[in-house]
Amino acid sequence: MSVNIYATDMLLVTIITLSLIKYATLECIIDNRTPNNDFEIELHKDLLCNYKMFEPPDKRLTQIDVRVVLKYFNFDDKEELFTIDTWMYMIWNDPRLKWNPEDYDGIDRINMRSMHIWTPQPFLYHKEDFYEYESLYYPVRCTIISTGNVTCIPRATHTVLCKTTLDNWPFDAHNCTLKFSIREGVKDNMTFVSMTRGEYIYGSYNTTGWNIVDFKIMDNLTGNIKLSLTFITERQALGIAAVVITPSITLAALTVSSLFLDVKDNIRLALATFSLLSSFQLLDIISEILPHQGSDSPTILLFIRSSIVISTFSICLCLILRSLRGRGRQPYRWVTSFNNYVSKSRLNFLLLLQYQTLSELSSDETEKLEGWFVFTYIINNVYTITTLVVYLILFIVYIPRPQPLK
Repeated sequence: MSVNIYATDMLLVTIITLSLIKYATLECIIDNRTPNNDFEIELHKDLLCNYKMFEPPDKRLTQIDVRVVLKYFNFDDKEELFTIDTWMYMIWNDPRLKWNPEDYDGIDRINMRSMHIWTPQPFLYHKEDFYEYESLYYPVRCTIISTGNVTCIPRATHTVLCKTTLDNWPFDAHNCTLKFSIREGVKDNMTFVSMTRGEYIYGSYNTTGWNIVDFKIMDNLTGNIKLSLTFITERQALGIAAVVITPSITLAALTVSSLFLDVKDNIRLALATFSLLSSFQLLDIISEILPHQGSDSPTILLFIRSSIVISTFSICLCLILRSLRGRGRQPYRWVTSFNNYVSKSRLNFLLLLQYQTLSELSSDETEKLEGWFVFTYIINNVYTITTLVVYLILFIVYIPRPQPLK
């Protein structure tokens, strides 16, 4: 009997305790509802009542103002794919979504899902997307003002094939264009107008290895193309230039400097040989970092190729002049005539670059070698001046440099 009484008391205590806890927590409930929440619900119902979301605001012409916000971009030069991730601000006026704020407790703006109202999102697309599914616009929240102005900010990713040109590598720049059209079968007469002239894009301007140096937007082009976005991307080339361009110029300077040494100096032959072998080694390094796409060859390769040819001729010339200087017989008559013609004509400046005077030779050597001595100097000086001019032209034509924006 006592056990039953104890169980009954415990049940009664439990019920009383739970009742007290429930009563105590009633006052702790937070009411997040705003005073005009009922008016907002009523406004949604009134706006969407008899609203036909598949009909445009104006059947004759619906103007959509556009601003592009670039959040991210990537250029894969190996696959020649340009990818952008954008927010596209779209603003237009829909007279069917107007209301008087005084009738709804002063509410002058509301948010609605894009799936409940007419928007230009399903109609605008980039038909040349490499990955078509990435160009889809997903439902977003649109802001509606009491005047009927609607603002939607869809986010989308677009990937397009962008042909690479490598003639100015590593300072190569590429034009990648995305053309947005109206889907076929849509009879809505829509026009897209950029909101601001001169400042169209905000957000990210660089990514790993690339910079966006310029951006152009064109609207209402011919045909069904409504928007055209052109991005000019430039490679971040300072690191590559230090590995490719600087050594190329250094090796060229090394080849030229060797020409100012005497042909019998072993250092001259060593410098020219070192420059030649280093040029081949530089080509091996370039082959590892050079993009393999593109039909045109980088001009820096043409510079290195020309430098290899000059270094080869420099080595051959050094060996030939050495052989002539070592002759013990008297020079040929035409050699003597050539030396006299140069010394007595306006070409005598070619004798100013002598590296050794004849007075340092003995009388017997002077008598035998004077002709060959002068002849080799003339030939060497002509080759030196010609090489300087050729390298100057090669530097101007073939050395890549950053292109100024137009």
